[in-house]
Formats: sequence, structure tokens, C-alpha cells
Amino acid sequence: MSAFPYGTIDSPAMLQQKIEELLATNAELVLKNEELENIIAIASHDLRSPLVNIHRFSQRQEKLMGFLLNRLACSDVPDAVRADLASMLHEEIPTAHTFIQSSTRKMDSLINGLLRISRAGRTQLQKQTIDVNEMVQQIINAMTIQLEAAAARITVDPLPTCYGDIGQINQVFTNLLDNAMKYRSPERPLVITLSGSVTENGALYVVADNGIGIAKEHHAKIWLPFHQLNPRHAQGGDGIGLSLVRRILDRHRSRIWVESRENAGSRFFVEIQQTPQGGI
Repeated sequence: MSAFPYGTIDSPAMLQQKIEELLATNAELVLKNEELENIIAIASHDLRSPLVNIHRFSQRQEKLMGFLLNRLACSDVPDAVRADLASMLHEEIPTAHTFIQSSTRKMDSLINGLLRISRAGRTQLQKQTIDVNEMVQQIINAMTIQLEAAAARITVDPLPTCYGDIGQINQVFTNLLDNAMKYRSPERPLVITLSGSVTENGALYVVADNGIGIAKEHHAKIWLPFHQLNPRHAQGGDGIGLSLVRRILDRHRSRIWVESRENAGSRFFVEIQQTPQGGI
């Protein structure tokens, strides 16, 4: 008789039955996951069409408003008419137009976020051994303008190689560095440190910053789609980044976790296998 996570196994037949049950459950989960990703992709596509129409009609409204303003400037327009329409054309309509444009951009950002999550789960992984030092340097080079704007000081220690899809692993580190810049503290210059080591589970990377940190009650929520680390923060994103990171690492049979306190910075730990046979 042997212990088993789902009960006690006392015969080869029962073991085979449990294995078949687990395989069936896993197949069902895979199917449900594919269905969910298809729903996300279809919903995102269907939302895009009305959003494009809103944007186009908003642009048309802007042109018409400009035409009316030019027409009102003509000398043959009665002063009474000009006075009646002045407030509408200079205040009410521009304010409404600003809200429409802002909401359109927000919706577009959310749709793009849904599509990124869906694609991350559907894209065929092309795994290889990754020189993480070279990859991170390329990311930093691409972020030079943002890092300079944030007055950030970034230090990168020697990093071990890992095994994965270089495009998706690149997204992981890009999102973590981007978050460090978005959620920097206004009270001190931003300092980011990347370090790495090799553990029995694979390569362990740490992305640390001295930003605004994450309150303990948000530690479990930050991985959910559209949950922002600090919704009131001026540089906040669309709440997709960490959800996408978790999705990518799940597909790589890897993991990520965070250690952070409010106003005390954050440390994100990423553990990725180093060989095709490795696993977390």
C-alpha cells in the first residue's frame, strides 16, 4: 500500500485508475483553458470594431467643431448666435470630446492587454538556452530614454543562463523593469538591481527596486488581470504586466513571487529551468 495525494493506492489496478483519472482531468483543464483563451480572443476582436467606430466619429466630431468655430468667426454671424454657441463650442463639446478620447484610449489599452494574455497562452514556445546577461543588456539599451527620464540607477550582476522561449522570457524581464520605473518613489532616486544564482530548481533571478512597494494585502492580487499596484499612482499602467508575466512563467513550468512592503521597495523572484529536463 502506498500514499497518494488523492487517496490510498492498494493495487496496481487502482493506481492505473488514478492515473487515468488524473490524465482525464488534465485533458479537461487543457480544453477549458483553450476555450477561455478563444473567448478572450473573440471578445477582444468584437470589442475592437465598435471602438474603431467611436474613434472615427470622434475624429469627425473634432473636424466639424473646427468648421463651426471658423464659421462663427465670420463677420456675418449675429452676435446673439455667436454668444449662444460660444460656451458649447469652447467648453462643453471640447470637454466631452476629451472624455471620449480618454475612454477610447483606455478601452484600447485593455483590449490590447487581453490579446497579449491570450497570445501568451496560444503561442508555440520555441525554447532554447538563453544568455540572460545579453538579453537583459538589450532590454536596458531599449529602455535608455525611460531610465534617463526616471533618473534611475540600474545595476546588473552576472546572471545565469536559463532555458525557455527568448521572446517570452524577454517580456518577463521587460515588464518587471517597466514596473520598477512606473512605481518609483517620489521621495528618492530610483535604484534597480538585477542579480541571479543557480539553485536545485534552476536559475533564480531577483529584480529589486526601492520604489513605493506593495502593501501586504495586495501581494496575492497583483497577479490578477487589470489589478494595478497603485491605481492612484500617476505612472500606473493598465494592470496587465504582472498577469502576463505569471502566464508566461506558468507555461514554462517556472514561477515568480514577490517580497515587498509599502514604501520599502519590492523584490521579484523569478525561477526558471536551465535545461530541457529541468523543472520547477
